[in-house]
Amino acid sequence: MAAGRVPDASAHGPAGPSVLTFAGLLEAFGRRRPLVLGLLAGAGFLTRAALLAALPYWGWRALPEGVRDRLPADPAEAVRAALPKAGLLLLGFAPALFFALRYNAVRFGNPFESGYGLAALPDFLEVRPQLGVFSPAHLSMNREYFLWHLGQSSPTFPWFKPDGWACRSS
Repeated sequence: MAAGRVPDASAHGPAGPSVLTFAGLLEAFGRRRPLVLGLLAGAGFLTRAALLAALPYWGWRALPEGVRDRLPADPAEAVRAALPKAGLLLLGFAPALFFALRYNAVRFGNPFESGYGLAALPDFLEVRPQLGVFSPAHLSMNREYFLWHLGQSSPTFPWFKPDGWACRSS
């Protein structure tokens, strides 16, 4: 690194969630302690909310192997075995959930507001959320930016200049 140069912090953003996910996978395939899995899932949730999707899988991995093998044969036994493990998993996750809800309540006045709903959007994006998150109407704009708006040429490396909106030039 050159003297006086500040490192780009955005390069370190994925490191926390990646380390926590890897630690969760090590625990899920190792000792399978549900409380530890819950704590790792909670810490991961605080770094990236999408890591919440790992919680059901880690809960399934926390079950004893014998129960997982007999899951289709005896669902009642699986539920009886899963309840204490699920309780410990949720107990480990609870502090992170409480912290996130409390933080959002203090910051935005609503525990379920994460800030994304308050973001200022340019005019051409303002109407997009009204269409729905998974609306097929978004495909045409995404295809256009992916295939046609390739950026403005530049005489220096990397020979194009993006503008932050899929190289939109307006």
